[in-house]
Amino acid sequence: MQGIYRILNLVNDKWYVGSASDIGQRWENHKRDLRGGNANVYLQNAFNKYGAKHFVLEILMEVKGSRQEAFDKEQEYLGEWMPTGLLYNISLSANGGAVQGTGWHHTEETIAKISKTRMGQEVSEETRAVQHIAGLKRWESPAERKKQSERLTGMVRSEENKANLRASWTDERKAEQSEKSKWSDERKADWSKRFSGENHPMYGKSRSEEAKAKQSKTWQKKGGGHWARNKQSKEHVVRRVESRKKSWTPEKSAAQSTRSKACWADPEVRARLTEWWADPERKATHSKSVRKSWTPERRKAHGELLKQGWTPEKRIKNGKQSKKNWAAAGPERKIAAAERMGKNMAKPYPAFYNIKTKELIPVGINLSKLCRDFGLSAGHLSNIATGTTKKTRDGWRLATEEEIKCHVVK
Repeated sequence: MQGIYRILNLVNDKWYVGSASDIGQRWENHKRDLRGGNANVYLQNAFNKYGAKHFVLEILMEVKGSRQEAFDKEQEYLGEWMPTGLLYNISLSANGGAVQGTGWHHTEETIAKISKTRMGQEVSEETRAVQHIAGLKRWESPAERKKQSERLTGMVRSEENKANLRASWTDERKAEQSEKSKWSDERKADWSKRFSGENHPMYGKSRSEEAKAKQSKTWQKKGGGHWARNKQSKEHVVRRVESRKKSWTPEKSAAQSTRSKACWADPEVRARLTEWWADPERKATHSKSVRKSWTPERRKAHGELLKQGWTPEKRIKNGKQSKKNWAAAGPERKIAAAERMGKNMAKPYPAFYNIKTKELIPVGINLSKLCRDFGLSAGHLSNIATGTTKKTRDGWRLATEEEIKCHVVK
């Protein structure tokens, strides 16, 4: 309700007069400020001296007109009662408070003193809890949400402001924020229990074809996937990658690896994933979506990032890790890999063509002969034949019918 209100001291009959578009919400803000020590200095001193139980809210009148009309009515009260000395108000003007953002403000010197006084002060957990609850109640008001939305709509940060924000987000602050945002084991377990199985809102449900089509249409309007919608500069991408590298510590990597292995070791999880990917239509849809998201710009940017990160040291480290993984592999995995390689080596392959040397390898030669006679990599040719890759670094790829007809068989 919009109107004029007063906060009355029951001990000495002094009061504070104010106007608000939502008196109930304004009263909550007053109580929050008084508890936090951030209210009008006269009212705050009285509150500290007499206690909260001696202060009550009284609605003097309801104003159904505009906000300016409420200011005018408040001004009448100030003009009549300010000379009596019974008011806690500081400003003689109804629109002189910091809430409206006009009229009286602190000087730069006063702001500096307040900042120096409060710098380094620790807020107790009890106060934090009170402020958190007050903030939640504040957002329950539709008028407050609308006010904040109107204030932020169309706001554009200046380049100077952006630079200051980036400079303030130091590594120490990032680490502190990351530590604060970590979930405890109890919270993780509680969250998992609340949203697992039948408790999940989508349990036993599936989106209709109409809903899927509508969602697909919406994404296409927005320009495709995440990479297409968010056209990020190369500098931004590099900065984001570097930030992830710093945060991805060996301990974090080991913990993630342990969780993944534990999840994959669960027979139910493996069976569910195997069944899920067995659907040819789902595979085709997923493949199409992935191909669509890999735009030429994204491929180029990704390739440049890989070139920057694929240093000789990283190559050696990756080779050592591969050897270590293969040495630790069980006999079943090695036997299966040998059988698979044997089948690939024995079966006939299509024709291969080298775009650099213009050489052509005929159809029907098995992989073993190709590797022996031409000194090629079995893995690379196998990937080309199965469509995993398009060509090798040396220029070999599958030959087209025209190339087979136009070139002499080697």
